[in-house]
Formats: sequence, C-alpha cells, structure tokens
Amino acid sequence: MIPVVIFVRVSTQEQNYQRQITELEEYARYRQYHVVALIKAKVSGYKKNSKRLDVEELLTIARAGTIRKVLLTEVSRLGRNARETEKIRGELDELGVSIYCKNLGMETLDEQGKRKPLANLLFGIQKEYADYERELLRERIISGQQEARRQGKHIGRKAGSVKSQQEVLSNYPRVVKQLKEGNNSIREIAAICGVSKNTVSKVKALLID
Repeated sequence: MIPVVIFVRVSTQEQNYQRQITELEEYARYRQYHVVALIKAKVSGYKKNSKRLDVEELLTIARAGTIRKVLLTEVSRLGRNARETEKIRGELDELGVSIYCKNLGMETLDEQGKRKPLANLLFGIQKEYADYERELLRERIISGQQEARRQGKHIGRKAGSVKSQQEVLSNYPRVVKQLKEGNNSIREIAAICGVSKNTVSKVKALLID
C-alpha cells in the first residue's frame, strides 16, 4: 500500500475541517492508500512556512522518507502565499513526494517521480490566483478609504466617543454575518467588508461575550 499523509487546513478557530478529512479519507480508502498521518491546522494560509507547525510536521515526515504522497482537497489548503507554497512543493518534489489535489483530480509527480507539466501548470495558476485575490481585496480597501476621504468622511471612531455593545454590532452587520458563517479568517473578513482587522476582532469579541 502506498503511504500518504492527509493534510487539511482552515483559517480560523471557528471553521471546521471535517469535510476535508472525510473527502480525503474516502479517497484514500478507494485508492487503498495507507494513511501514515493526518495533519490538521487552524492557521492563516498567508503565514510564512517557518511560522506554521503544520508545514513543519509535513516536511519532517517527508524528509524521513515514510510517505509518497500528500492528499489535499485544493491547493490553497497547503497555503495562500504563492512563494511559500512553491517552496513546499519544491522540497516535496525533490524528496519524491507527490501532491494530490482533489479538486483538480491531479498530482504533481508521475509514477517515475517526474513532474507532470499540466498538473504543475494548473497548480501554478491556482497559487497565483490566490495571491491575486489577496491583492485585489487589499486594493478595494484602500480604494474605499480614499473615496471616503475625498467625500470628507471620517474614517474610524470620533475622538472621545464610546459605543455600546449593541451599537457596535448594529453598525457592522456584514462583519457579524461573516463571523457567524465562519468561512473566512479575520484578515479576509476585514478585506471583504472594508474595515480594519481590529474592528473585526472587536466585533468577534463582543459576539463571544
């Protein structure tokens, strides 16, 4: 049986990775793979590899030579920083460990351990798109703030003002909705809603209270 690692990740503590685990376990059973380890993490995909324990664990297992494949539901589970993700893939390639991506139905290496051109092209496109998406969200925030300033609007709270818990929550209905859905990280919610990360964190704290 081919030894593999199942690798799953979500961005926040509120999110759940059970769907990813179920899908990959079913695939492993279907292919009759031997699952050596299940690596799961709740961490932002934008963090550097050196700051991620899940990546460290994956590479440690791969360096030991005990696995031949890593199973993912999609490339972004490995990371959303194209440069950092490429580092992981590069080392795994050198170690002869293929990355299987379920949503593409492809893996990076063939049976001889050589890179698959089409798979690598698609992986590259997905990684670059993740970076593009990140920059696009950042630009939207900056653009919105600039437009607000042009219109003479104040960005942020007025000096000396204090808002009640209910007032804060009612002022940020989109943030509340995003937090309750639990599908995005604080950074992503801030970008989507056009507010600061501190605002999202504050709203989140009030919801917990």
